[in-house]
Amino acid sequence: MSRLRIRNLCVDFSTPDGTVSAVRDVSLDLEDGEILAIVGESGSGKSQTAFAAMGLLPANARCSGSVCFDGKEILGLDDDALSGIRAREIAMIFQNPMTSLNPYRRISDQMTEVLEVHQGLSKKAARTQCIAMLESVNISDARMRFEQFPHECSGGMRQRVMIAMSLLCRPRILIADEPTTALDVTIQAQVIDLLKMIRERYGMAIILITHDLGLVAGCSDRVAVMYAGRVMESGPTEELFLSPRHPYTDALLKSLIRMDEDTSRLYSISGSHPDTTDAGSGGCPFNPRCPVSTIACSASLPAVRTVGSRSWACIR
Repeated sequence: MSRLRIRNLCVDFSTPDGTVSAVRDVSLDLEDGEILAIVGESGSGKSQTAFAAMGLLPANARCSGSVCFDGKEILGLDDDALSGIRAREIAMIFQNPMTSLNPYRRISDQMTEVLEVHQGLSKKAARTQCIAMLESVNISDARMRFEQFPHECSGGMRQRVMIAMSLLCRPRILIADEPTTALDVTIQAQVIDLLKMIRERYGMAIILITHDLGLVAGCSDRVAVMYAGRVMESGPTEELFLSPRHPYTDALLKSLIRMDEDTSRLYSISGSHPDTTDAGSGGCPFNPRCPVSTIACSASLPAVRTVGSRSWACIR
């Protein structure tokens, strides 16, 4: 049984301009101890898929489908029921650690609160565990950092603090939403190495949400490629990179800058991301930008084809 099983997940937002279909019929599986990368352009529905699973959608959102954790349906649970799952079973690292951490409270207060609320530890016992966790994510002078405010730490250090906080309750699933955003390349590599270490040390399953295919290639076991709220293709990372089956995946890979190739002309995907307001009908959402589209591509939505460990939604 998959640790996390998502089936036919849909997320719609009611707006003054109409209904925005952010996620459409997404189905994913996360196995024990694996790193699943969800990739795609901004607005493809990557983060909203994770927010729906965590019950973190705003009031104007409508959700349908199924999200099962350890065989138990969690989609639609109220906040009281979800509070027993968040942090303890499924933890999340958000994009911007500066806005995720409260700038008016010391790191010590924010970290100890997690253990006091979710595990009922005393302040003293919580402090001991928090400092040890900061040390485990390679934060030097952990005791000093523990007493600082977030603005006293660098971007990379704040991200490490967020990772340490997410690990305090030893969750079985860690969702990392763009964990390397706004970090320089060196720090990005350190954060990814840290996620791989966490998987090995704690046996944790990880969902890595990113638009950076270079990061995905070096750390994930499987990849799901999303576009306009749908999963275009999914499969083992190495196989998907070597032989993409969907034109969108192929276009994303061609857009990567490779140092061993001529970079005088860079490849780009023509057109722009589709408007998802009142979406859900018509053909393939990538059709207007696809270099190999046919008349049939605009006639109907292609069914998902599965062969072995690979799945893709294309008539070709």
